[in-house]
Amino acid sequence: LPFGGGIRRCIGAAFALYEMKIVMGTILAHTELELERPQPLPIQRRAITFWPKGGTRLRQTLRPN
Repeated sequence: LPFGGGIRRCIGAAFALYEMKIVMGTILAHTELELERPQPLPIQRRAITFWPKGGTRLRQTLRPN
């Protein structure tokens, strides 16, 4: 749990999550992301989440204005 839980929960958690939405929205509005290698990736499972085994490399390019 990144912000703790229960009585010891971080008081800045809500602001941090809101700020991350703004930052990600700004980045994605001005750039394009694509897979470095456009091929199927092996999937790894941990508990209830899935992600590409070994991570994923992305290429970021600025969008033309």
